[in-house]
Amino acid sequence: MPDKHKISFRLKLHRAKNKPLFRVFDNIISKIKPPKKFKGIPKIILFIRNDRIGDAMVTLPILRDLKLNYPELKIDVLISKRNEFLFNNLKYVDDTIIFSPDGWERENLPKFPYKLFFIGHIIQFIQFYLIPSLFDHKFKEDIRNLKNRKYDAAIDLVGSRRYIFLSKSISKFTVGSKVFGLFWLYSNYINTNWVSNDDKDFMTKKIEDAMTSAFDFEFIKRDKSEPLIEQKPPINNKEFKFFIHLGGSEFRKFNPEKELELIKSLSNEKLLVTDGYGTDNFLNIQKKLSENQNVKFKLYNKITDILEDISKCEYLICYDGGQAHYLSQYIKTIIIFGSGSMNLWKPYEFEEYELLKKFDNGVIAIKSKGEFGHIAIHRPMWCNPCFDIGCELKPCIDTIRIDDIKFVIDNYMTKNR
Repeated sequence: MPDKHKISFRLKLHRAKNKPLFRVFDNIISKIKPPKKFKGIPKIILFIRNDRIGDAMVTLPILRDLKLNYPELKIDVLISKRNEFLFNNLKYVDDTIIFSPDGWERENLPKFPYKLFFIGHIIQFIQFYLIPSLFDHKFKEDIRNLKNRKYDAAIDLVGSRRYIFLSKSISKFTVGSKVFGLFWLYSNYINTNWVSNDDKDFMTKKIEDAMTSAFDFEFIKRDKSEPLIEQKPPINNKEFKFFIHLGGSEFRKFNPEKELELIKSLSNEKLLVTDGYGTDNFLNIQKKLSENQNVKFKLYNKITDILEDISKCEYLICYDGGQAHYLSQYIKTIIIFGSGSMNLWKPYEFEEYELLKKFDNGVIAIKSKGEFGHIAIHRPMWCNPCFDIGCELKPCIDTIRIDDIKFVIDNYMTKNR
C-alpha cells in the first residue's frame, strides 16, 4: 500500500490547518487573546453534548468524577434526542435539556452545499443559527431559557461556529477547542480542535485536561466502575460466542465481500449478527448464510434493545462508533477502526492500552489493561483521521485482513479475559 494515495481536495484543506503556516497564524491569535482561567470554583455549569452516542459516552467519566470531587457543583448537560437515553437517571448529572433544532445533526446533511470546506460551515451557521436567532420564535425562546439559568460557564464539547455563538449566548465564560480562526471567541480553549491529526490520548482525558486548564479542577477521587449509566442487562446463559455488529458509516466499514468473509471465518461458532438497520448488504449476507444453523440474524429498533442479547454472548465484534462505546461497557469487545482516530476513540476502560501485534501489512492490534481487556485493530495512515470525508481507496480499513482479525481473536481475545 503506497504511503501517499489520492485524497479529496476537501481533506487536503482540512489537513492544511495543521501546517506550520496556519499554526503561526493560530499562535499569533493565541498571544493576542490567550485563554483565561475561571476565577474561583463555579457553582453551576452546562456541558454542551447534543451530538452522537459515542461522543456522549466518552464524556460520562468526566461528569461522574467531577461530581465525585465537587458534590456541590450543579452539572447540567445539553443533550440531543438520540443520546437522551444515556442520561436517564444519572446521579452525577443534575439536569438535562434536549436541544435538537432542525439541521443541527450535521452528518444527516447532504454533502452539497453543507459540507463544502469553509463555505459549507458558513452556510450551516447562517441557516441553522443566525436566521433562527433572528426570526424563529421557538429557537429564540430556547436560547433565552438557557440564558436565564445563569450558568457560570458553558463548555462546548462539539466545536463549530454555531456552538461557539450558542455557548456565548448562554454564559459569559465559555470553554471550547481551537476551532480554526474563531477559537479566540471562547474564554478558554484547548490547544487543538477536539479531534485533530496529532491526537495521542483518549478523548476522555482530553476533556478532563480542558476542565483542569479552565477551572483548576482536581480529579483526586476516581470512580472506575462500569457501566457508566444506569441501564444493566439481565443475567442470561451464554448462547452465542460472538455478537457481530455491522453498523457504521461508509468509511468505517469493510466492503460487503469482506463482511461476508468475516462472518464465514467465525461461523464454526454460534454467531448473532446485526446491523444499524436492514441494509441491502445485511439482507444479502443473511440470504447467503440462511442455511448455516450457527449464524442468527436479528435487527433491533433501538440500541438499548441489544442489551438483553449482549448478555447472551461472550464477545462483541464491531466497527468504531457509538455502538462500540455503548456496548463495550458490558462485554469484551474487538473494535475495527477505519477512518477514525484509534488514539482518541478506543473504548475508555480507565487503563492504558498495550501493543499486542504488528502485522507485516502495517496493521496493529492493541489491548486495554482494564477489566475487559478490549482490543482495537487499526492500520495507521498518514491521512488518518479523515473526519469521515473519506477517499476512494480506503486503505485504512481495506488493508486490514480477515486473517489478521482471526489471528487476534484466536491468540488474544478468547484465551483470557
